[in-house]
Amino acid sequence: MTEIPNSEMSEQPLDEAQFRSWLDRLAASRAPRGAEGLDHAREFFALLGNPQNRVQAVHVLGTAGKGTTAHLTTLRLLDAGLDVATHMSPHVHDPRERFLINGAMPPWSLVLSAVPEMVSAVEQTRLRTGRRPSYFAVTAAIACVLGRRSESDVLVIEAGIGGRFDATNVIGRPDRVVVVTAIGLDHVDVLGSSAEEIALEKAAAIEGAAFVVLAPQSSEKAARVVLKETERMGVPLRSVDLSPDEDWRVQADAVAAEVERIITGSAVVSTAVPKSLPPGRFEVREVAGRRLVLDGAHNAVKLLGLLDTLRRFEAGRVACVVAAVSHSKDLKSCSEVMVEMSPTVIATEFTPDVIGTGPRSWPVDDLTNALRRASLDTRIVIARDTTEAAAQAIAVSEEGDTIVVTGSFFHLAAVADAIVGRVS
Repeated sequence: MTEIPNSEMSEQPLDEAQFRSWLDRLAASRAPRGAEGLDHAREFFALLGNPQNRVQAVHVLGTAGKGTTAHLTTLRLLDAGLDVATHMSPHVHDPRERFLINGAMPPWSLVLSAVPEMVSAVEQTRLRTGRRPSYFAVTAAIACVLGRRSESDVLVIEAGIGGRFDATNVIGRPDRVVVVTAIGLDHVDVLGSSAEEIALEKAAAIEGAAFVVLAPQSSEKAARVVLKETERMGVPLRSVDLSPDEDWRVQADAVAAEVERIITGSAVVSTAVPKSLPPGRFEVREVAGRRLVLDGAHNAVKLLGLLDTLRRFEAGRVACVVAAVSHSKDLKSCSEVMVEMSPTVIATEFTPDVIGTGPRSWPVDDLTNALRRASLDTRIVIARDTTEAAAQAIAVSEEGDTIVVTGSFFHLAAVADAIVGRVS
């Protein structure tokens, strides 16, 4: 594929491969973080005409359940007759999972039609600030721009890390609804080392909102921080009164129902487990007579939710867990939950793609040692790459068994494709 200079990209249409390459180069660039990162995001969104402020927005913050809550909120608002644009992160199989129109991936023609505008704003941001905006900021902006082009009625936007300095904290409309999902320890190097500190960083994005919807919280301290901050800011708060031990999918749908009630005036609350979930959130496939569960749980809070769901799920024997963990995550706490899922854990790793972009995982030897420290009874199998992990998963499982792939979103598709390719 021939690369197109950035200076020319805003003047001619791109094809799908060129668009993907452009996004990859953004991931490889050194993007600003913290307050500087938010300033860059504001500059970038302003150059696009602030598409995030065109319609009422639902801003979803939290540690666990953001993607599922954003997805179910989208479905409820669609059922209420509204057109909805949705931003979610990360993607599993296709980058268009990050910018949905009415719950579906937009056609490539619509995405590519917006690229010249995006490229121009990215380069103008670079000229004004010295740096390009982050990959995350750009994909969030694409969701907003596609929503504007599709004349959506509501924007549902999932935050990335934290809230105070997150690139999505650019929504300025006073009618926005902020959702705070379950808060736990994650990104401690950026957000703080306690649930209270992390809650404070997320609650900072509540300022100026019309309503806050607080999901069930396993941390009472985190819940108190959010309650205190909303009271201090004078923002009305509605808590979803379900036990934090309730199925996480039911919790997410109850939160989505509260958002629907705020926006439309009515909603029906269901105690049934929602059937529709976004990719990589307890995504179940049938492969060679086995159930393949893909779940991007990448911290202890999410992994505990996955463990609970596996225990509720009538899936037969969980033959093995194929695990890889991003280097930014707490290896000890993740390992302690993963060894509870199955008698066998296949430890593997993922690496950046062929052009060197993307996150890195803990080396397989480090993960193996952490798993062994977490349990002396669990069989730990070392797989140096995706191909070997797939082979081991097939070898230790039988028809009727379940194979769980988890620990990170970033290896789900690769492992799934390798398993399918091995048995097809």
